Amino acid sequence: MQKDRDKKIPLYAKVGWFVCWFFMLVLISMIFRNCMSSIKYGNTTEGVEIESYYAKGYSDAVKTGVSRTTEIDELSNPLLKKAYVKGFREGLGFDDPDALINGEEDK
Repeated sequence: MQKDRDKKIPLYAKVGWFVCWFFMLVLISMIFRNCMSSIKYGNTTEGVEIESYYAKGYSDAVKTGVSRTTEIDELSNPLLKKAYVKGFREGLGFDDPDALINGEEDK
């Protein structure tokens, strides 16, 4: 019974625990940073501005089919980037004949 208590934890187990906790802390910090930036940009961005970037993306897709990637990549607000990309994707999908069958009309 005394021999069971005297056994030391192997070095590979200690290193494994350290590596595991390190990765957990990195993941938690990344999630926390993402949540805080979502709250920050969600509170400071106007709804009209979001709608305008959605409309730009939609019109770029319908009219030209080419995205303004250089302008959009320079934005620091990820919420506006997301709105533009969403509008662009929906604008590209409008050429689909199934969209007209389902009753969607030109916006």
